[in-house]
Amino acid sequence: DVSTGDDLDNVFVDTLPSASPTPAPSVTPTKHPSYSPTPGPTTRPTLSPTFAPTYLPTMGPTSSPTFSPSATPTMSPTMVPSLSPTPGPSAHPTLVPTLVPTASPTVAPTAIPTAVPTGAPTVAPTAVPTGIPSLSPTPRPTSNPTSLPTLGPTVNPTIVPTVNPTIAPTVNPTLNPTPQPFIATAPPVGDTKFPSQNPSSTPSVYLGSICGNVSEDSDNNDSGDNTLQGVTITVFEVVGSISESTMTDSSGNYCFYNLPIGKYVVTETNLEGFTDVSDIDGIPFNRIDVDIGAGQNSTGNNFVDERLRQIVGQVLEDTNFDKVGDTPLVGVNVTLYYANGTAVASVMTDSTGKFTFLVPPGVYIVRETNPPNFLDVSDSDSGDLNAITVDVSTGDDLDNVFVDTLPS
Repeated sequence: DVSTGDDLDNVFVDTLPSASPTPAPSVTPTKHPSYSPTPGPTTRPTLSPTFAPTYLPTMGPTSSPTFSPSATPTMSPTMVPSLSPTPGPSAHPTLVPTLVPTASPTVAPTAIPTAVPTGAPTVAPTAVPTGIPSLSPTPRPTSNPTSLPTLGPTVNPTIVPTVNPTIAPTVNPTLNPTPQPFIATAPPVGDTKFPSQNPSSTPSVYLGSICGNVSEDSDNNDSGDNTLQGVTITVFEVVGSISESTMTDSSGNYCFYNLPIGKYVVTETNLEGFTDVSDIDGIPFNRIDVDIGAGQNSTGNNFVDERLRQIVGQVLEDTNFDKVGDTPLVGVNVTLYYANGTAVASVMTDSTGKFTFLVPPGVYIVRETNPPNFLDVSDSDSGDLNAITVDVSTGDDLDNVFVDTLPS
């Protein structure tokens, strides 16, 4: 039956009769005896005896042992010792001690200590100090000083003055006094009441800051819903040399500090797979212009982004005319359109027949161009058989299938 394809496996089998006897006897006996005896014994006996004897006796010994032992024992002892040890110890101890000492020391210490102390002190001190101090002082001072200062001044002056003055004066003056006294003062919190004794060479400048936030629009309503961390934000001075970059923190916030008076531009670099939705001052949605006055802090410089959506599908061939795709079609042209019919992008199916588009949220139309000689069979939405409408406003659409076939 070649209604739906070729039939390539039609076989006849013939044979010639054997010119020589079989090497082993048949399972059932022959009706007539052979006219020539076999050259040796068969591996299995025939069900009926042969009319002529075999030429050779059987070659092997019997398969079972004798039923009774020999009448006399063997003349020589066995060469291998018994596998089980003797049930008890030997009656007499060995006369010579072992050459190798025991592997473990004695459990109890010796009753008498060594007569001579060790030649070197212990490497580390004991965990618990001795109950009685040594009778003689150490010949040298300790390498590390005590953690706390002495409560009172020293009796004799130090040779070199300390970096900071002592709380109480020494009884005798130091041999080398400090060049100027040390006075600890706290820095002023606000404006000082009196001018400094050493004024700065340039006047003070009141500095400002620029802060904002980056968030994700997850429901396609153009407003931020979730904060975005790790987004790169850059600020640069329109007229000047200031240029800095930072990244949003875990709350999506960023700030630039110590900015002098001037005009600035703040730009955002989108995370991979994201696109711009809006910002505080409108198009373009990844740039904000900011003017900073003296000491001004500009806040609310916010950006809103959203994830790009995936439109994924496949083009298959129906090879058995059941309107179901069986094998992928490679190199098929697939084009994506906006809902108004404007083309967005075109791709070719890969080795698995698949195609992918990465687009902002919205409604699109996916259209397939049939390969030469192929006809449309079906697609995912059962309307126009080479066009599928997809809505990726709130998520990806990953199952868009076109099925084509060659005419029979």
